[in-house]
Amino acid sequence: MKVTDRKPSAALREFVLGYKLIESDGGVVNQLLPDTYMALAFRLRGDVRHRDSARLSALPECTVSGLRSSMREIEYGNGASTLVVQLSAVGASHLFREPLHLFFNQTLALDDIDQFGARELHEQVLAAHALPRQIDVVERFLLDRIKERSDDPVIREAIRRISESCGLVRMRALSSDLCLSLDAFEKRFRKAVGATPKQYASIVRMRAIIEKRPADLAQTTYDFEFYDPAHFSKSFKQFTGKTPTDFFTNPTFW
Repeated sequence: MKVTDRKPSAALREFVLGYKLIESDGGVVNQLLPDTYMALAFRLRGDVRHRDSARLSALPECTVSGLRSSMREIEYGNGASTLVVQLSAVGASHLFREPLHLFFNQTLALDDIDQFGARELHEQVLAAHALPRQIDVVERFLLDRIKERSDDPVIREAIRRISESCGLVRMRALSSDLCLSLDAFEKRFRKAVGATPKQYASIVRMRAIIEKRPADLAQTTYDFEFYDPAHFSKSFKQFTGKTPTDFFTNPTFW
């Protein structure tokens, strides 16, 4: 499998984290782990299927995926190619009218979201052929549809604190620091980001562990404030589909 990364233009840097072109010369299965961004995906050629809750389903030509609590498998057929747009939390909230929590743990056809002309967009992306021109098509589409609205400074600050703490922040203390009740903070965060603060922090914490690639799992349990090694292993397996030992022996994911 070949993965090509591209950065967004300056005009979209606040809204788009990056673009990935994923190409498969032969059939391959990849683990897609939870992350802190929503994604748009455009199937350029070949068959792409995903396994979710033990069910294997073909992916539509254009999809939107929300934040997730557990990994899923993506199966790329021979010669398959997909362009993925990674939306920042800010970008997703500017692009969609719907509260973002409606996308949590979901992968939906872009056709099901009425403000998008998904079929026309997909045809334009296919007609562009080369990656730079395909990205140009997607960027024009995004720039035309991103809403002019002010970001919520409270949510932006909450995201910053959760990220800087590697997810090790107490939500009651955080909501108090932000001068909100816990209930009001959770509802506001969930609508704007696509997950509860606790769910988002859990993703941040697990991604921090994976990036660290720890050799001492017992120390990791302590460093990342899990109750005990059994609790850490259970949470890690839900997130990745593998035990920590198996995962770090052969990590095949993005």
